[in-house]
Formats: sequence, C-alpha cells, structure tokens
Amino acid sequence: MLDAADGAAPLLVICGGLDGRKRLGDCCLLDLAKKTWCAVEMGAAVASSFPLSAAWHTLSACGRRALAFGGIDAHVDALRATALLDFELDAEPAATPPAGPAGGAAAASGKYRMRITAASSGDERCGPPPRFSHCAAAAPVPASLGHADSAVAVLIFGGTTAAHMLDDCWLITVRG
Repeated sequence: MLDAADGAAPLLVICGGLDGRKRLGDCCLLDLAKKTWCAVEMGAAVASSFPLSAAWHTLSACGRRALAFGGIDAHVDALRATALLDFELDAEPAATPPAGPAGGAAAASGKYRMRITAASSGDERCGPPPRFSHCAAAAPVPASLGHADSAVAVLIFGGTTAAHMLDDCWLITVRG
C-alpha cells in the first residue's frame, strides 16, 4: 500500500502475476477512499526495464513508490530484476475509465502513470541472487540510524530458484 500524497487516499498496487491461464503485464491501483480501480499507463520504456509479466515476485511499498524484486519469467527462470516504481497522477480525466482487475469498478477521473526511477537486471557481484516465491517486508528507517531523508528498508528473505530453496536474508535501503 502506497502512502498518501498531498492529502490523497492511500493506494493499493497490483503489478503482473498470473490469472490462472496466462501472465499479466499490467499494473492497477486501488484508491482505498473511493474504492475504485485505476489502470496505470506504462510506456515502452517501463515495460522493457522490468518484466511486469513476472509471477511470484514481491512489490514493497516505499512511501509513494514501490520496489519490485525477483519472480519468474515465462520460461520459469528465477529473476533478480529490481525496479523502483514511481506513480504520478495525471490530473486530466480519462475519456473512458479503465476497468480494474477482474472487472472491478473503475476510477472516474484522472489516470496514473508509472515510471521507473531505478532498475537493474542484477549485477552478479552484489545484491540478492535470483529468486521467486520469496518474502519481502518494508519499514521506515529511523532518523536515529543516520538517515536524514525518508529512507525505507526492504528486507528480502528466502524463496527458491528452479534448483533449490534459499534461506538467506537481504536488506535493500530505498532513500527518499
């Protein structure tokens, strides 16, 4: 769930996954105050930077952004892809409101655009190894630990590769 900005309601984000038959490469937001879904507009740059059609990945809220990590691709290969997703509200009302996932109610005005502020397919020398079906949790980093900005710590634990189970733990810090 993304934090509210400028007094707006918090947003619940869903990106990618499976619908039982095929992989989904979409991203939708639920406005928790209005209880309406809004499809997120993504350009070609976003789609090529992070495989949103991944399944069994994690998406962790970092303030008004979200950190996507890992998952599996269409070939059931574990991913180490990481992306910091930024969501911006476009004040222009959409001509035809898009439906939310599974035909849920759609937002009546405005649309969100997603941009990737940081992305990596994964340097093998640093960061978590490829994985899927793992856990991730995010929490604010206290200023007393030396972070003057609004940093968020994302803890990634366990999961699996195609070959074995993982029992390691990684900490990724996302700054303001």
